[in-house]
Amino acid sequence: MKIIDPAYLFRLSPMQRLVSVYIASLLFATSMLSMSATAVEGVISSDVTWSKSASPYTVSGNIGVSKGAKLIIEPGVEIEFLGDFEILVNGAIDARGTGDDPIKFIGNSKDQGEFHEGGASAMLLFQKANLTSSRLDNVSFSDAVWAVRIGNEREGDSDGNNSGTLDVTSLNFENC
Repeated sequence: MKIIDPAYLFRLSPMQRLVSVYIASLLFATSMLSMSATAVEGVISSDVTWSKSASPYTVSGNIGVSKGAKLIIEPGVEIEFLGDFEILVNGAIDARGTGDDPIKFIGNSKDQGEFHEGGASAMLLFQKANLTSSRLDNVSFSDAVWAVRIGNEREGDSDGNNSGTLDVTSLNFENC
């Protein structure tokens, strides 16, 4: 490995320095791209973990967590909804933030539909799920028509009913 003498950089012509700065800028921009958001959509059919290191996650389409699957969200993860999409939970979700590192669901209320029966999607919709398998701790929701919806349960209509009790601690709702 060849070591470059730091004094060499000061001997460069103005054009060579400009090219060096340009190349360094390109390298920096490329490294920033690797820190970009993780786009998510589709069906989760086995256990998946959304890590803080891959955050933020951008929801670019509906997501379904199948029965028997669990979506685990680590503390500090941010989930940004790019439109009127939802995470439909038939399986389980384990979102346990901390007081210092909460999990954030960020909607895009300007693209969300107005409230009406069958209208705007929920960020989290639990339907046909065993709620006892899921947990929400230190989670914030912002800028959404619906943040969390527990099924589409109506008297006499047991098709979408959940079972069990959802365990929640310290949820925060802003502009929801």
